[in-house]
Amino acid sequence: MKKSLLFLFSMAFVLLLSAQNDVVVSKKHALKSNLKDVTVLNRSVNSNSKSINVPVGTVIGLTNYDLQTNSVSTDRLVSRADGTVSAVWIQYQGSTLPSAPERGSGYNYYNGSSWLYTSLSGNETVEGSQRAGWPVLLSNGTNESVVSHIRSAGGLFGRMQADGAAGYNWSAGDLTGGPEAMLWPRGSNSGDNYYVVAVDDYVDDPTTIDGLHLYYSDNAGSSWSYESMMPNFSTYYMHGNGDVYSIDARDNYVAVVYFADYGDVLLWKSDDFGANWTETKIADFPVDRYNFTGGTIIDEDNDAIADTIVSSDNTGDVIIDSNGKVHVIFSRMRYLDEDASDDGAFSYFPYSDWVLYWNEDMGAGSYSGSVTSPSFVDLQVSAAVDTIGWSPDLNQNDTLDFVEVAQGEWPFGTYYTALSSFSTMGIDSGDTLYVLYSTVIEGDNYVKNDATPNAQQYRGIFLTKRDPGTGIWSEPLDVSSIDATLAENVFPAMSKFIGDDRNIHMYVQWDNEPGLNIRGDEDPSITDNYIVYKALNLDGEAVNVKNVNEINVSVGPNPVSDFVKINAENINKVEVFNLLGAKIMVKYGKNANVINMNNLSSGSYFLRIFTKKGTVVKKIQKK
Repeated sequence: MKKSLLFLFSMAFVLLLSAQNDVVVSKKHALKSNLKDVTVLNRSVNSNSKSINVPVGTVIGLTNYDLQTNSVSTDRLVSRADGTVSAVWIQYQGSTLPSAPERGSGYNYYNGSSWLYTSLSGNETVEGSQRAGWPVLLSNGTNESVVSHIRSAGGLFGRMQADGAAGYNWSAGDLTGGPEAMLWPRGSNSGDNYYVVAVDDYVDDPTTIDGLHLYYSDNAGSSWSYESMMPNFSTYYMHGNGDVYSIDARDNYVAVVYFADYGDVLLWKSDDFGANWTETKIADFPVDRYNFTGGTIIDEDNDAIADTIVSSDNTGDVIIDSNGKVHVIFSRMRYLDEDASDDGAFSYFPYSDWVLYWNEDMGAGSYSGSVTSPSFVDLQVSAAVDTIGWSPDLNQNDTLDFVEVAQGEWPFGTYYTALSSFSTMGIDSGDTLYVLYSTVIEGDNYVKNDATPNAQQYRGIFLTKRDPGTGIWSEPLDVSSIDATLAENVFPAMSKFIGDDRNIHMYVQWDNEPGLNIRGDEDPSITDNYIVYKALNLDGEAVNVKNVNEINVSVGPNPVSDFVKINAENINKVEVFNLLGAKIMVKYGKNANVINMNNLSSGSYFLRIFTKKGTVVKKIQKK
């Protein structure tokens, strides 16, 4: 059933842009093997929490378009001091994929006691009839703005409304100026000062050096001005890829980070509202403006063989603390380009792992030219970093035990990222940092055996936090939404600021098929992908979270017509939730091993099963 990962594989791909779908598409060119053992970080994770209350999530949206980002996570969730919450995501319901003609920005609003939209049907979007995608949500506490890209309209598009206004009565306004159409926006704001960065649409003119461009509004999105391209962009990069950058703003500070694969991880920082910028190379790639089609291989040891290098996997995030200091996270990826004169293809190693952390006190990266076989460029070209996230070695045997698959296939969904990726950060008033990331989880309990194209491990969501006084990061904690053992949890979104209520507000995209339909695996089945919201109460009563090494729970029959039996030792309590997260039944003790579902309507339900060894959630389909 299982196979310990004793080999690293690489898959060559070239990054192209789909004119129809605005998706960064990766195409496979070759499979290679490398006889290097998988490096497993010998650190633990917290899968049996004593310090966090993890409630069952609430479904706030549904989409069949399952790609929320190509790489970097986006600011799409806002929580406020009055208890209200707003969320946006890429929304499309239907079977016309990948074109998704009615694609746009889904929206929901929590008024402190209930969500505005409880029905999950329909394709109503912020942009109305305009086909749009990749929304950013900005709010000054009174009004909110959604910025998305609309290719048919020539670039970025802004919509505004009062926070939580009923319905989709958004006023429209283009983000004007700029050299050409802009795509894949990222945004942040400090009060009424709104900032958006986006990349040129270089499909329209691939001969030009495109870059990362800044837009600015000083009136909470009522009007916008085009500012400039980030300085010296073309000095370091041949062109700009979509979705590989992040931005944060606080007071007079603005920080933008570009997470390249064959290039630098580069920070631009401004202390005067974006008027002037300083640059810091967090990871200094050995060759600026690396040329895939007409250059030479990277060969630092002069053996005429291309060297394996390490850079970012194009995912990460940036945040500014109360002192104006910049903090950055990104994931580590190994790459290889054996032929620099080919069509732009290069190889990546999908078993690469680790979420890395950097701040300005750690200094700039500086390329040293040193060689450490077989990966000469690892942290040698980076500033000092902390390793804060990883795919958990749950059984502590120093290897990752994934399901066995055929040579050339992968035992997890293809996202073209590291095992641990899509990280996003939040911060509280005391400058404690919180990081969510999605990671592949080992073990038979996390396998979907009938996945496409082969059996695959699921991804879960983990949380870690940094104490600002000591700089110490906590053990990553499994906070996977609803059901980590039976679902793919990916694309986490988190509110940037953690309020005095000590709640981390987040959502994930959740479905039961590892990987994607839109790209990567290109799964033929179109699935319902739920946008699942939850608040993690950091001061709540301790609740045991599942420990897959100790808890053995099964339920059946599934699907069920009347009675479902729970096979588990020492059951304390079972709670039954509907798909919207409402608790509809509770059973205790000996009476909890059989649940009568005869009077429930057909549909999906979740059983939260409390045992002395921990808590497990199981999904049940009622006929």
